[in-house]
Amino acid sequence: MDGSGAVAFTTKAANLKVLSGKKLAKFEKQKGQYQSMDESGFMYAGLLKDNGLLVPALDQYSKFFTEFSDDEDINELRPFLIEVYSRLRLAHLKSVELKKYESTE
Repeated sequence: MDGSGAVAFTTKAANLKVLSGKKLAKFEKQKGQYQSMDESGFMYAGLLKDNGLLVPALDQYSKFFTEFSDDEDINELRPFLIEVYSRLRLAHLKSVELKKYESTE
């Protein structure tokens, strides 16, 4: 708050990623291939991440980690989720996930 009682804050610049044209067509083709090869959604999340679609990638990774939380090898895949948290500047969530990763190594 400043002296006038108004709330003031600043934010860092953000980017909005949109696929169109050839990139969109290529993505749609790859999406179908990935989803047919991997029903868990993990590879599709990687495709989203690799195309800079970080929020949908985060959603897909979160769904994957929720669905397969009891898998004994799940921790080996945690760095992929941590990378997305980092790229989205979600420091607290990244820290929580890092602690989970380090505690089960």
